[in-house]
Amino acid sequence: MKRFKKTLIVFILISLFLVLGLFFVGKFKTKASDPSLFATQFLQSFAINDLERASTYVRNDSYLKNTREMKTVRDFIANHIGEAFLDKFKISEVTPVENVIDVRYFDKSGREISYMEAFQNAQKEAEMTQEYKDIVRQHGDAMKTFVDRRLKENQPIDSETERLANLGYAKLAELNAKFVSKKEEKKVTAYRVLVEFSVSKDKEKLIYPYITYPVTIDIDVEENGTLRISGIETPGEGE
Repeated sequence: MKRFKKTLIVFILISLFLVLGLFFVGKFKTKASDPSLFATQFLQSFAINDLERASTYVRNDSYLKNTREMKTVRDFIANHIGEAFLDKFKISEVTPVENVIDVRYFDKSGREISYMEAFQNAQKEAEMTQEYKDIVRQHGDAMKTFVDRRLKENQPIDSETERLANLGYAKLAELNAKFVSKKEEKKVTAYRVLVEFSVSKDKEKLIYPYITYPVTIDIDVEENGTLRISGIETPGEGE
């Protein structure tokens, strides 16, 4: 039983990493320019078909860096709104995208501790709750079978037992996460910019049910703080 409990803790620890979603990214400096202005400058070059200049606003590994790909996107938009309307747009919404870049953990007294210590403290608190007992009652047998047969003996188990075991691990990880005392540092690492193009009368049927033609520009914040376009999303045919 002790060996099973140790294995269970390991699996909950792994699951808790996934639940908390601690995707660490490089630290970013303050953004170099306003994303609305940046998108506008790109679209002005895009509208007059100066794709070489437009590509200077694009991230190096983006498909748009290839001017042929950018031309394909431009032709698609022009076909839906009319060539003369490519410079008739407005930035209607700018949504920042935040990522966690650092996490600090604390005990009940406010002392900073390691993640492992925080997890162990959370595990102890979780085990005292009725919710923990209910999870073990519902999924304990399946989790023990998973550990004993699949992990230790490398033997197959039926799909329902595996499903119940995985569900039990996930529930315990979510429960433990409630008791982890932490402080997250977040940074804006990207922007999603909604652009609305006006449409010529003869093209209106192509964009139904929209009133204007909505295009989303994804802008990344690079490590040195500069902005770079990573992609353009357009409504598909018939949408």
